[in-house]
Amino acid sequence: MCEIDVLSAGDLRIPNYLCYDSIMRIFENKVSRNTLLCVLIILSIASGFVLRGVFLTADPPADISISGGIIADPGQYAYAARNKTLFDQWTFAGWEPYSFSPLMHYLNYFIYKLFGVSYTTHKLIPLLFSSLTLLLLLFIVYKRFNLRQAFFTSVLLSFSYPVIIYSRFANREYPMVFFLLGAVFLFSEGARKQKTIYYFLSSVSFCLSFLCKGSGIFLISLFVGVGILWVIEKKAKLKEPAIFAGTLFVFFLGWFLVVYSAHKPVIDTFVRDNKNIRSLHSLSRVFENILNSQFMVSLRSDPFILVTASLAILFYIYWKLTKKKDIDPFVELSVLWLGIGAFFHGIVSYRPTRFYVVLLIPVAFLAGYMLEQLWNNRFKVTVNVPLILSIIVTLAFFAFMGIIPYFRFLTTGSSLFKFYFILFIILFPVILFLKRPNLGKIMVILILLSSFILNMAYFRKWAVNREYQAVNISRILDRTLPPSRIAGNWASLFGTGTRHRTYFAWKDFFNWEKDFLKKNKIDYLLLTSGRFADEIGHYKSFFRDEIRSAHLLANFRLFNAVVRLYSLKPDPNPHRIEGESFDRRKGRVVFVDGASGGMVVTLPGSQSVTHYELNRALRPGTWPESCNLLLRAKGDFKLRVRLTNSDNTETEKIFFFKSSGSYKIKEFFDFQPENLSRIRLEISKLKSDVFLDYLEVKEIELK
Repeated sequence: MCEIDVLSAGDLRIPNYLCYDSIMRIFENKVSRNTLLCVLIILSIASGFVLRGVFLTADPPADISISGGIIADPGQYAYAARNKTLFDQWTFAGWEPYSFSPLMHYLNYFIYKLFGVSYTTHKLIPLLFSSLTLLLLLFIVYKRFNLRQAFFTSVLLSFSYPVIIYSRFANREYPMVFFLLGAVFLFSEGARKQKTIYYFLSSVSFCLSFLCKGSGIFLISLFVGVGILWVIEKKAKLKEPAIFAGTLFVFFLGWFLVVYSAHKPVIDTFVRDNKNIRSLHSLSRVFENILNSQFMVSLRSDPFILVTASLAILFYIYWKLTKKKDIDPFVELSVLWLGIGAFFHGIVSYRPTRFYVVLLIPVAFLAGYMLEQLWNNRFKVTVNVPLILSIIVTLAFFAFMGIIPYFRFLTTGSSLFKFYFILFIILFPVILFLKRPNLGKIMVILILLSSFILNMAYFRKWAVNREYQAVNISRILDRTLPPSRIAGNWASLFGTGTRHRTYFAWKDFFNWEKDFLKKNKIDYLLLTSGRFADEIGHYKSFFRDEIRSAHLLANFRLFNAVVRLYSLKPDPNPHRIEGESFDRRKGRVVFVDGASGGMVVTLPGSQSVTHYELNRALRPGTWPESCNLLLRAKGDFKLRVRLTNSDNTETEKIFFFKSSGSYKIKEFFDFQPENLSRIRLEISKLKSDVFLDYLEVKEIELK
C-alpha cells in the first residue's frame, strides 16, 4: 500500500502514481522506460546545446585556467584564416601557427569566406565539434550498451561546466577530441568484430585528430599498448594492430615530407618551446609535479564524476586479475585512455586546464558506465589479494590526478561544495557494500543531481558576472585607430572583426629580434601582463628605445590581466593624460564618439563601491612652470587629486564635480610642478556613473 498518514492534516494520501514503487514500475516497463529515457536524453542534449551557445561572445571566467592561452590561442589559431580572408596572404612576418596541424585552419578559412570574419563565426568550430563529440559518444553508448546508460552519460557531459566553457572558445581541442573518440571506437569495433577495416579506419581517424591539433599524440601509446595486450590475450591477430601501425607510419612519413619540410623552422620552434616548458630535469621535479597535479582542481566543478569514473580503474584491475567479467573493448580503451592521460599530465611540467579536455570524454563515459553498474547492483567483490592490489593502484592513480591539491582546495571551497562532496564520500562506500538494490538507485540519482547542481552553480556564477571585454577592445580598436599594424600576443584575437594587421613576437620563442618593430613598420603595441606572463616587461627590457618613446593610449583589464595599448607614433598631445590610460582595479574603457582618442573610462555608480582609485605614472619630461590642471568628464562625484613630483613632494586638493548631463571641462587648480611624475585620483560619493575623458596640464598664460 503506497500511502502516508499526516497528523493534524487529516487522512492525506500520496497518489499512487507519485509513490516510489509506482515510479520504479515505469523503469521496469521497457516501453515506458525507453520512451521516458529518449525524452530525457533529447532534453539534456538540447539543454547542453543551449548552454554552449548562450552568451557566446562573453569573456572566459578568470578562474578557468592558470594559462592565458584561453585568450591568446583562439586568435592565433584563426590567424592564418583571417589574414587570407582579409588580406589575401596567410601570414605576416613568418608567423605560421597553422603549420603543425593545418586541417582546422583551412576549415576556418572556409567559414570566414562563407560567413565573414566576426566573433561569432570565430567560435563556430568549437561549437560544432563539441556538439558532434557529444552526439558521437551518446551514439556509441546507445549502440554498445543501453539507453539508460546513454541518459546518464548525456547528463554528465551536457551539463559539465568545463565542457560548456571550452565549447565556446576557439581552441582546437574539440576537433582533436572528436576524431580521437572516433579512433578509439573504431579500434574497439575491430576487436569486437575481428575485422581489419576497423583498425585501418581507426588509424585514419587518429591521423585526422593530429591534423587538428598535435597535443594528443601521446595517446599513440594507448593504441600500441592495447594492441599488444589484445594480441597476447588472443583478442586480436597480429596483423590487425599492425594495419593500424602501418597506416600511422605512412601518414607521418607523408606529413614529414609535405608539412614538416615546408614549415621546418616554425615547427622546430614549436617543438623546442614545448620541450622547454614541459621538460623534466630531475626525479625530484617529477615527484613535485605529481604532488601538485591540477587535474582534479582544474575540473573541480564536478568531483563526483571524477571519483565515480576513477572507480572504473579499480574494478577494471580487479576484473582483469580475477577474470570474473568479460570487459568490453571500449570500456578497456576508455579506462586506459583516462589512466595514460592522467599519468602523462601528472608528470609533465606544464598542464593548463585545456590539456585536460581530452580526458573529459573517457571520464564522462566511465562515470556513466559505473552508474549503470551501480543502478543494477553489479558490484560483486571479494576481499582478497586482487582487490587489495586494485585499491593500491587506484590510490596511486588519485595521486596522479592531484588528490592532495584537491583537498587543499576543499579547505577554501564553498559550503555547498563541501556538503555535497562529504555526503558523497560517506554514502558511496556504504551503498556499494550494503548491496541493497534500491539504495544503489538512490545513489545514482544523488550523483546525477549533485553533478547537475554544482556544475550549474559554477555556470550561473560566470553567467551572472560575465563581461564582454574582448569584444569591447576589438570594437575600440576598430573605431579609434586607422587600419594599422599591431603587435602583441593577444592582438590576433582583438583584431578579429577589424581591418588591422596583427604581428606576433615572443621572448625566446619567435620573432624576438631587435629590428622586429622597425622592420615590420609596427604602429601600435597591444601587450599583456598577468599571473601567466609579463609581455609588457619583456618588451620594455628588449625594445627599450621603442617603448621609451611610445605613449600609452589605454589600459584595459581582462582575465585578471592588464592589457596596454601603446602608440609608436609621436604623441600629438604630450600634456594630455587620457582617463583610459590610468591603472585601476574597477571600471572599463568604452568607445564614445567625440571623446579624446574616441575612448573614456567609465566607473559605475554602484552602491557597493565607496571609492575608486586611479594611478598614472608619468614619463619624466619638461612641464611648464605654472600650470592649470583641467578635467573633461561627466558625472556627479567627489574627487581627490594628488600630484607627485620627481622629488616625492605632493600637492593635493579635493573638490566636487557636477555634470551628469553632458561632458564638461573644469579647472582643478593651478600648481608649479618641478617635474610631475605621478597623478593619483580618488573618486567617491558617486551619485551616477562617472565617465572620465582626460586630464590636461595646461600652461597659465601671463597677461
